[in-house]
Amino acid sequence: MFKIKAQRSIAAPLGSYYDDFNMLDKYNNIFVIADGVGSYPAADEASSITCNGAYCFLRKSTAHFKNGIIPEEKILDHIKIGIEHANEVLYTLSENIDWFYEKRNEFSEKKRAGSTLDICYLFNNHAYIGHVGDSSVYLLRGNDLVNLTAEQEYESEDEGLEKLKALTGEKSLNAFVGENKKVDPLLKKVQIQENDIILMTTDGLTKLLYDEEIKEILQKSDFANSADELAKAARNPRKVAEYISKRKNENLSDVLQSIVGRDSITIIAIKVEGYENGRWTNRSNDNKCN
Repeated sequence: MFKIKAQRSIAAPLGSYYDDFNMLDKYNNIFVIADGVGSYPAADEASSITCNGAYCFLRKSTAHFKNGIIPEEKILDHIKIGIEHANEVLYTLSENIDWFYEKRNEFSEKKRAGSTLDICYLFNNHAYIGHVGDSSVYLLRGNDLVNLTAEQEYESEDEGLEKLKALTGEKSLNAFVGENKKVDPLLKKVQIQENDIILMTTDGLTKLLYDEEIKEILQKSDFANSADELAKAARNPRKVAEYISKRKNENLSDVLQSIVGRDSITIIAIKVEGYENGRWTNRSNDNKCN
């Protein structure tokens, strides 16, 4: 088993409010990020309800995982049930409480409150992951950075074009918690090793940095500062801005001004360190959320 360290960084959009929510529970090895769907009402409340609903359900089960009452092969099932629980709560609220939706006129369609959701639970040398939406969970092992929650490769081989589509709204969100009565999360079990880094982040970061930039920052930064360094890099996303500037024949400074600070950013970085006494341990019993 391993020791772990975890760091977090958050940033609100310029001139707006932070509509993400996160949970960093190093005692139970549960990490959660949720990103309120910005074009929908009550985005910040939606991310809070989603994050807490899924987290609290999973936390109640952790003692049963550890003592074997619930077998390890059922962990992903419980993560799925937790996500379904959060979805049911949010869907019901937006269905029955006017405050959770807006109706611009008598002909417009009701918009439901919604949120993305990513869960990472570490147990017995594995990461158990649940995912809905467009946030990301990466695994950095040596020189390889893999997006564990990418449901498919880029529609084109051009990563810059995909970021342009995301920034301009051309690439729509395929699914989110609260959208429908039923939710179909991506579930994954991944073996982890010493010195692995798991990175969880909302799309506020991944729209602005190429995967190679993310990998380079994680590799070169002191881990204690890595989450903050990623957030800092997103305030000056020069490579993405240069791509957009050339493609749209626009002034580079104008492009930078138009894309920086438009979305909340939430980053949780987890580093797997050495072995200790045959069980998961951590540096502190810190259990915080934002």
